[in-house]
Amino acid sequence: MGNETASRVKLADLADNMNLTRISNATEVDKERIKKYSETADRIMDVLPYADSTPNRHLVEVNGVAEVHPLITSNAFADMFIAFIEAHGWFSAAALRT
Repeated sequence: MGNETASRVKLADLADNMNLTRISNATEVDKERIKKYSETADRIMDVLPYADSTPNRHLVEVNGVAEVHPLITSNAFADMFIAFIEAHGWFSAAALRT
């Protein structure tokens, strides 16, 4: 794979571009674009190295809820949450509940 830093920056960019809350009335074209971005993010994440080699890692407990745009399904939110975590080289053992 190419530059790891560039890949992580691209993942963050894709995650931002997949955020439907920036679009007041998402169309099928928007949904298709987001699907394409998601597939691209998946390909990038498949080749990024795991964070096991990161020194001084620590755990952060997260409790709470997220209010999301009505067009974002629970599965889409979970995908975006996981993409965000993985884009930073982090791991999560979170259980998402709707």
